[in-house]
Amino acid sequence: MKDINFSKKELEAFILLYVANSDLNIDAEEMSFIKSLLDEEKLQKVKHTFDGCNDNKCLEIILSHKDEFFSTPEEKQQLIDEIQQLIQSDDKVSDMEQAAMLGLRRLLR
Repeated sequence: MKDINFSKKELEAFILLYVANSDLNIDAEEMSFIKSLLDEEKLQKVKHTFDGCNDNKCLEIILSHKDEFFSTPEEKQQLIDEIQQLIQSDDKVSDMEQAAMLGLRRLLR
């Protein structure tokens, strides 16, 4: 999946879209949080890529880029913190969002 050229912020947005959508519903608060990371053009690029992926493809993209952008414990923790902020942004943390976060923690190791 190296053919997808994401910047660090774009990959963060992609990961956040993945987590937000894990309960099959991206709330307005979650989308607002994600929009705060990127300008509209870049967000549309990321969203277009995300919309064209199934779960497996999303995970392949994340795995193929994680070492490029999240190689240190500090970078990984920053991403985990952003994911936590995202799933709390709508004041309701679903079991699916928690499971997605747990899975991403494991992937980032």
